Amino acid sequence: MIGVGRLTARGESRAPSLMKHAMIPLLAAPSPAIAQDAWTHLGRGPDRTALVTLADVPDLSRTRWTSADDASGAPIAFVGQAGVVTDGAVVLALGSTALGGDRLFAFHAWTGRALWSAAVPAPVFDSWASPAIDAPNDAALVASGDRLVAVDLADGQERWSTRIGDLIVNASPVVTDDLGPRDRAFITDYTFSSGAEGRLWCVNVDPFDAGTNPYQPGEIVWSVPLGGQTSGNTPAYHAGAVYVTVSSNANGAGAIHAFDATATQTPAPLWTAGSGPAGLGFFGGCAVDPTGSGAVYAATYGFGPAQFGSNAVRVDAASGALAWSVPTNRTDSIPIGLRDGRMVLSTGIDGFGSLPSVQLLRDDPANAGVLWDSTLDGGPEHLGGWTHQPAAILVGDARWLLVGTPPEASADLFAPHDGLRLVDLSRAPDEPGFVADAFEGAGGSPALARGTVYAVGPIGLVALGTCPADVTGDGARDFFDVSAFLAHFDAEDRVADLDGNGAHDFFDVSAYLALLQGGCP
Repeated sequence: MIGVGRLTARGESRAPSLMKHAMIPLLAAPSPAIAQDAWTHLGRGPDRTALVTLADVPDLSRTRWTSADDASGAPIAFVGQAGVVTDGAVVLALGSTALGGDRLFAFHAWTGRALWSAAVPAPVFDSWASPAIDAPNDAALVASGDRLVAVDLADGQERWSTRIGDLIVNASPVVTDDLGPRDRAFITDYTFSSGAEGRLWCVNVDPFDAGTNPYQPGEIVWSVPLGGQTSGNTPAYHAGAVYVTVSSNANGAGAIHAFDATATQTPAPLWTAGSGPAGLGFFGGCAVDPTGSGAVYAATYGFGPAQFGSNAVRVDAASGALAWSVPTNRTDSIPIGLRDGRMVLSTGIDGFGSLPSVQLLRDDPANAGVLWDSTLDGGPEHLGGWTHQPAAILVGDARWLLVGTPPEASADLFAPHDGLRLVDLSRAPDEPGFVADAFEGAGGSPALARGTVYAVGPIGLVALGTCPADVTGDGARDFFDVSAFLAHFDAEDRVADLDGNGAHDFFDVSAYLALLQGGCP
């Protein structure tokens, strides 16, 4: 872990001359847009399209920091399959300590310093629901037990807690950020064990206003029955519509619904789509391509003993019409559309006639199909898995996949992924260079921000890749990074509070300048 004290000590001897000559003009200089600086949901954003554009692929050989303890020094047992999220300033992960129970933990994104933790309801049935960040309200949302809870990003204090009608299992919340004063969170409950009909819940997250938003934060605006049982059905949101899958109806088949996210009364579906000719159930979320292709992707978990006993589908976002259905390995993961005529999916379980694998599909309505299965086609075994959400990276025209490795021969189906692999998606699994980089010790569903990878695993929460002095995430450390940092500092953003003491002062600037001048690992 980078020591803040060491950085400050190095910076104090170097900072004065540089600050004297550079700080005043830099504070006045325009700050360039800081792109790719957040991963606020499982699957990156509300649309769940886990594809990010970077100047270069992350360097998995560079460990920036590792954090395994809370602010009091107590060891944390992280929820191995839950994804981590970040707003670029703090990194959030779910876990527990021996005395503190189940909690949401916050760490400084650049230094790994443990900032705070907040008590959350205990997860049930080994739930691995991921948190989400409500950026406009500076809050974090956690769906656990039978509650949706909001806490303050600055200090972890509870803002509100809302009881959902039933338990929540493996479903991660989605929160809108483009509806002005009427942003909403959406979550599904869990009814698969009871056979009851599941529901989608719409919860207000914005301040009360009698004219524009007559709901208190945390107040339920509506809930709607989904026509079948639910389990792990993580909603997605894009451009005023919320999309949600269903595990099974009376005939055992899943479905996908679209609803008006701006509704103030219980809405009817905009459309409903089936799970394709396989008639299998969805036990994970869906993704919406925000680029205008009109694609909604989802994949099923079939209980038959086969590597291709389930299926993935693409439906039209406007009508729900089925574009294609392809046999795939079982999964609860969300497919990733690569926007180049391909789709990638993390699949499989070590047992029941299935093996963990990554599958690459041809995303073509006229000729869709599986291009390769990493395990069956000569690649590394134990890559991906049914509970894992990988991240795709676009560098120029090249596509890469950051994907975890589930532990081999583990009796615990929910054991944390113990490694990460950077896969070159231009190569076949049996070609040299298919795995371009690797890290051992952590590999849970990752988050990426400013070229840095965050993931949990047996060794704790790790940050890998770009030096934190590269504020813009373009691979260089230059004038634009200093300008961007000072813009954060001047605005008193949390990301510029390098020592995590709640103040923005000389010591933070000194620490940053030390990083800039060679103090990065």
